[in-house]
Amino acid sequence: MQAYHSNATTNVHIRCQIQKSHLPVNILAEKYQISENTVSKWKSRTRPSDIGSRPHHIHYALSSLEQELIKSVRRATWLPLDEITEVAQQTQSIRLTQRCVPNPTCSRAKQSTAKRAGKGKEIQGL
Repeated sequence: MQAYHSNATTNVHIRCQIQKSHLPVNILAEKYQISENTVSKWKSRTRPSDIGSRPHHIHYALSSLEQELIKSVRRATWLPLDEITEVAQQTQSIRLTQRCVPNPTCSRAKQSTAKRAGKGKEIQGL
């Protein structure tokens, strides 16, 4: 048996009737007491069943290499997952901090490029 949401206005039987019907959208909407948009939606679908709303691909914050590293550490040390997660988050924050901290060689390159371009003193503060 199909389980429906409490606010559902159609079921599989009504959807099949909508898809097989040759009546105009506005007449079907009045007949089943639903909106014309709902009738149009079910007429355009190939199947009368609902489309799942779960994601088809789960995006992880860690790369596949980091995931495998955590798995191997877990197998080797038998540490609880929350401790391994805490260590992984600390290394993740270290990596993010390194990305945010300006690289001194990079800023020197900008200054030397600006000096070569003849704009030395006004851009020197970069």
